[in-house]
Amino acid sequence: MYELAHTDKDLLKAKLGIMGLQLYYQSWGIDYSDLTHRYVPRMENKGYGNSQVLMRDYSKLEDIETVLSEIADQVATKLRKHNVQCELISISLGFAEPDERNRTHFSAQTRIDPTNRTQDLIDAVRYLVEQKWEGNALRNVGVRAGKISTAAAIQTSLFEQLDDNQVPGALDRTIDAIRDRFGYKALTRGYSKTDGGTAIKRSGLVGGHHG
Repeated sequence: MYELAHTDKDLLKAKLGIMGLQLYYQSWGIDYSDLTHRYVPRMENKGYGNSQVLMRDYSKLEDIETVLSEIADQVATKLRKHNVQCELISISLGFAEPDERNRTHFSAQTRIDPTNRTQDLIDAVRYLVEQKWEGNALRNVGVRAGKISTAAAIQTSLFEQLDDNQVPGALDRTIDAIRDRFGYKALTRGYSKTDGGTAIKRSGLVGGHHG
């Protein structure tokens, strides 16, 4: 340790890269780690997602947001079932026809605070489609959650107002339990009853087909 502390740090960097500098500073008891960034163990190669082929062209923003919100709900349910959370949300949109640049689809993604809460995922996919969708008619859509980590702690926002007895995610877990026992249609969101909703109809399918 003494020899490491008294070695030219430029030489250590040349030989070992950034790790050389880190070892040099640690030999002097110096740690430049950012303590404001909470360490979250990640399952780097793991992701959760759902996609759907639409039975008609979707060309209205309201309908597109509805079906993406339903898929985000399904993805969030998967995350909670496996006791994990995500930090990255992406959407994929497949066009009914190639656009003027001959593209048949596109995707977009955004970083979010670690979460497995349904509303957080819905907010993220709605933000993405409102910012990135260019008006193309769609025939398939998908939502994927990435940067997965174990849901070891409850995350709250400084700007989120909570009642004294309100536990973040408690409503989602209650909905999960009811749906597990009585089926998806036991509790559905209002937008699923609009023209863009497909989740209620699809809940009666087995493997994507009528049973």
